[in-house]
Amino acid sequence: MKQLIFLLTILISIYSCSDQAVKDSKSAVAPAGKGTSFNEQDVVNEVNGGLANSTQKQVDLKNIVRGKEVAEEKKLLSVDQVQSLFPDGIGKFSVFSRGGETNNLLSAPTTFVKNEYRNGKQVARINFTDTGGSPRVLIGLANWTNRVINREEKDFYERTRTFGGFPAYERVIRKSNANNFEYIIDNRWIFAIQSINIPIDDVHELAGFLNPNQLRKLAVQ
Repeated sequence: MKQLIFLLTILISIYSCSDQAVKDSKSAVAPAGKGTSFNEQDVVNEVNGGLANSTQKQVDLKNIVRGKEVAEEKKLLSVDQVQSLFPDGIGKFSVFSRGGETNNLLSAPTTFVKNEYRNGKQVARINFTDTGGSPRVLIGLANWTNRVINREEKDFYERTRTFGGFPAYERVIRKSNANNFEYIIDNRWIFAIQSINIPIDDVHELAGFLNPNQLRKLAVQ
C-alpha cells in the first residue's frame, strides 16, 4: 500500500509539472493581453492599447524600481483643458462627437478624453489620456512601452518607432486601412488614434495637430 501511495504521489507531481510547462509555453507564445490573430475590429475596439510583442524598453522607466512607483505624479489636466486643444476640424475631418472624464484607473486618478472625427466613410477616434506621470497607468494603458516591435505579415504590420521625437507604436491592417497609432509625450500623456479607411500617412498628419508645448503650458497653469 505504501508503494502504491508513493507511486501515485510521483504521478501527480509529474502531471502538475507538465501542466505548468504547457501553460508557460502558451504564455510565451501569445502576446500579453492579445492573441496572435488580428482583425479590423481589434483596431476599432482598442483604446490606448498596443501589442506586447518584443524586448527592449521604449520609454524612460527609470522611476519604476521592481514595481515600486517612485515617480512624482503631477496635477491632472481637466477634461475642459484637454478639449481646448482639439479643434472642430482637422484638415478635411470634422468633429463628430466629444467626450471625456476624470476617474481612477489602476488606483490612480486619470483624465481621459475621447473624440471622433469623420470625413465621409473615413473615421478617426482620437483618445487622449493624462496619466499624471504614473508609470503604473502608463504601462497599463500602453503596454508596448517597454518593448521594441517590428513584425510584418501579409495582411498587416506593427512596429514601434518615434514620432516627433517621442516613442510611438503603430499597427496597420492593409486591406481596409484600419490602423492603430499612438505615442507618448513626456512620459505622461498618451495620444492614440484608431482609424478606419484612412491611410497611415494621413493618420500621422492627423496626429500632428497636437502641440506638445501647449500641453506643457496648460500643465503649469
